Amino acid sequence: MASEDAQHGEQTNLPPDSARMTSFWRQIAAARRRAADALLPDRSKGARLTDRLAVRLALVNLAGLALLGIMIIWFGGSPTGLIDERARALEIHSRIIAGAIVDGAVDAPAGAAEQNIDIDAANRVLRRLVLPTGYRARLYGTDGVLIADSRMLETSGTVEMRIIDPPSGFEAFFQRVSGGLDWVLGVVPRDAERYQEGPNVHYREVDAALTGTESLDQLHAVRIDDQGDVVISVATPVQRFRAYLGALLLSAEGDDIKAAIREERNVLGRIFLFAIFAFTAISVGYAMTVVGPIRRLAQDADRVRQAGSAGSGTNMPRLPDWPDRRDEIGELARSLKDMTSALYNRIDAIESFAADVSHEIKNPLTSLRSAVETLDFAKDETAKARLLAIIKDDVGRLDRLITDISDASRLDAELTRESAEVVHLAPLLRGLARIHLDLSHERNVSVRAEINVGALPENSLAVHGIESRLGQVMQNLLANAISFCPDQGEVVLAAKIDRRAGRDYIILTVDDSGPGIPEESLTRIFDRFYTERPGVESFGKNSGLGLSISRQIVSAHNGEIWAENRRDGDGSIIGARFVVTLPAIQTS
Repeated sequence: MASEDAQHGEQTNLPPDSARMTSFWRQIAAARRRAADALLPDRSKGARLTDRLAVRLALVNLAGLALLGIMIIWFGGSPTGLIDERARALEIHSRIIAGAIVDGAVDAPAGAAEQNIDIDAANRVLRRLVLPTGYRARLYGTDGVLIADSRMLETSGTVEMRIIDPPSGFEAFFQRVSGGLDWVLGVVPRDAERYQEGPNVHYREVDAALTGTESLDQLHAVRIDDQGDVVISVATPVQRFRAYLGALLLSAEGDDIKAAIREERNVLGRIFLFAIFAFTAISVGYAMTVVGPIRRLAQDADRVRQAGSAGSGTNMPRLPDWPDRRDEIGELARSLKDMTSALYNRIDAIESFAADVSHEIKNPLTSLRSAVETLDFAKDETAKARLLAIIKDDVGRLDRLITDISDASRLDAELTRESAEVVHLAPLLRGLARIHLDLSHERNVSVRAEINVGALPENSLAVHGIESRLGQVMQNLLANAISFCPDQGEVVLAAKIDRRAGRDYIILTVDDSGPGIPEESLTRIFDRFYTERPGVESFGKNSGLGLSISRQIVSAHNGEIWAENRRDGDGSIIGARFVVTLPAIQTS
């Protein structure tokens, strides 16, 4: 205990900077764990690495980035443009130097029988014009023999030699690898000739210049020396009027060309590496913010599925809704949560429905069993007839219950399967009013329809729904109202359009002239198996599912239904009213 207290004291007494650094590194570690959790598969489920969405995204990003990098390196660093530019510069310099040699190194007058080049004067011209440029100039006679070289010292014929130690070890290996990459990537022209040097070497461009060829392709040459460097040569005839006095070969080594290309590719390489880092960061961020939440949603959905029927909708596991996320992931989470909540409500409704069905069926079964058991003890025919009437009534009640229960249980599935369409309510309401007027003729109850749309056409009374089910609702309400109406009573089926909150709603009302509804039962009458018919019909004639089914259908059409009492000016109840509101749609 003492050691633990001491350690706790050391941790709580850290300097502020150390505490901040510790918190920072803990956040880094947590972020790394979240990223790994999102990127790596769940080995316990047997998933493969390539099955993960985040890894696939990262691989696609890197593949596209690699293709882009190859294209940049392959096409962005071609040496052709630099070589052509250097060749044009050499051509211009060679013409200038050839003209200077004609003016300063040829003493014979124009048109003389013999016009020779003064070698000493030519060397002076070469040293003055060539050495500052870094090029190498060689002057050839008409017979193709070298007579002057900018690398010769004075006029002694000694050639300036550059001694370069051959590479060895890692440097040699690196040079070979670099040369191979240069050849593959096109830094070194693949069709270049091998450069050779010596007193007996003849260059084709020099021969072309001595013969007076004017083709630039024949006067230019690109070669590769033993070190893998590019040597660019341009030959120009030394010409005085029509007389060819020799040829000038101006050449430049292409080290700077390769260096420029390599530097450019180094820059592109750094940009490419940064792009890889950026794409990796984006992929990890995507995994943490998108793939991770999706995977957690999937895990929560699996947990909900595995919970099965372990409990009711009130205590079963729930999906997170992430209210702080306003993107598609948040919408998906909220939609899944609403969906599971609806499923839980459906489960609760099914359980409650099953319990209500069991309770309602037990009542007539109990009465039926009692009547059957008592029948054996009945002594006279009157008692037996009364018991048989009870049995017959209970059997009829069971038949009605089973029929209504079957209809109610199929309602959800049928509402889901049936296709919604535009329903014009005016002709539907008038047809129902005529049908129920004929059915209520024996009790002399009048049924009429009132359509009030003002200046609008009647086809504006249109909703998007299932006509047969909406007709079932109005039929249930009309039959209910007629059953409560006294003789000589009246039932009014009315429809109008009401605009609320910037939207049109259709208001349907069914008014009767019956005794009304007890205030405490205004909401309970829509419960399953609930019936309130004092002194109107005998017990057991109704299952109490009609209004419950009506509310279920109206809710499926995004509407509302409620009941209220009609009152006169004195506040006395003069009948009941059922109100149905449905969202209207625009029709052409």
